[in-house]
This record gives sequence, structure tokens and C-alpha cells, in this order.
Amino acid sequence: MGVLTSPPLGRSGEDILVHQTGGRGEVRIRLKKRRLVTAAGMSVLLVATIMPATAAGRSPERFGRVDTGGRTPNLDVLAMNRDPNATVSIIVQLSGQPVAVAAGAALDAGRELSEAEKAALRQPLISRQANLKTQLRTLGARVQGSYTDVLNGVRISVKANQVQRIAALPGVTKVEPTPTHYRDNTNTVRYLRADKAWGRTGNTGAGVNIAIIDSGINYYHPGFGGTGNPEYAADNGL
Repeated sequence: MGVLTSPPLGRSGEDILVHQTGGRGEVRIRLKKRRLVTAAGMSVLLVATIMPATAAGRSPERFGRVDTGGRTPNLDVLAMNRDPNATVSIIVQLSGQPVAVAAGAALDAGRELSEAEKAALRQPLISRQANLKTQLRTLGARVQGSYTDVLNGVRISVKANQVQRIAALPGVTKVEPTPTHYRDNTNTVRYLRADKAWGRTGNTGAGVNIAIIDSGINYYHPGFGGTGNPEYAADNGL
């Protein structure tokens, strides 16, 4: 059994209750040491957590100015700053689901829509578009195309000052600019290094005939200069 004494404070600042080791007294001293170390460790972690956030909040670099090199934003690209008399090309989308929505639902059910079913779905869309086209023409718009399968809408060209009025017409759900896509092979040439191959070998492909076997395009389509006649479905291309 240990001898109880009351010596002065130790070097660590703890109150030594038991001078002689052994028995329960040694266990009590160790518990006090562990509590002291745990409390000190938690204090260090708390300070380390608070200080970086405080320092970052005081740093003026977080909201500093960015050098733009004297450049100013080009606000002329905004629709409200464009020439109101300029002619723009837009796509006017109407309410009512296009054929693709029903076709996708049919595929999910394990079947495909017949051509007769697709035609029946197009008919009410065409009727709505006909009424809209009449209103668009009264606003000076020129109808350039119609869509029923991918989306329900029409593509038109009209003066910019009429776009807001068109967007407010009954049945119109969206008006957006017609995207223009340009063929660009700048990256392809650099990736394939074709120009370097020409320079090193002198073989540019001049005088070489290449035959490409492909399913081809619908050359009846007006977009390719065709007449738009539906005979392409029965045409074998010969």
C-alpha cells in the first residue's frame, strides 16, 4: 500500500498526490497526466483551425482588382444593343411535344412507331405552325423552315425589333438565335501533321482518285439543292 504525502508542485505543474509508486496511487497520477495532455492538444487544434480562416478573411488579395490590360467588354453583342432594324435568324419553338418524344416512349416500351403513326403526330403540329406562320408574316417575318420531329417550331428571319413581340405570341414557348456552324479543319490538320508530311515527302495527294463508299445523303432535300420531293424513299440511287 502506498504512503500518502503532499510534496510541492512538480515540474509539469501537476499536484502529486502519491509519492510512492504502486497500487492505485500510480494509476491516479497517470490519469491526471493524460487529462492534461489531452486538454493541451485540443487547445492547439482549436487555435490552428481558427487562425488560418481569420488570416484569410483579413487578406486583401482575396478581393483584389484584376488587371484586364485596358480591355473593355463588348456590349454590342447584347440583343438590346443591336441595330433594331437588322435582320436576324431565329428559331421559334411552340408548345406541344415533337414526334421524337413519342418515338422515344415507344422504344422504351419495346416497339417502333410506324410511318403512319408519325404522320398522325405531325399533323396537329403542322396545323399549329400554320396559324403561327400567318401571325409571323404580319410582323414582317420570312419563314425559312419548319420542324416537327426533333422540336416543334419554325425558323424565320425577321427584324430584331420584332423578336420580343414574337416571343409574346400565344403558344410560343421559346425564341433563340439560329446557330451557324462553320467547317473548321484547323485543329485537324495540326493534329494529323499533314502539312509536315507533304513538306517532307512531296506527296500531296495530287492526281490520286479516292472512292468513298457511303450511304450518301438525301439529295432531294432542299438543304442540298433538291426539290424536296418524297420519292427518295423509293429511289435506289441509280
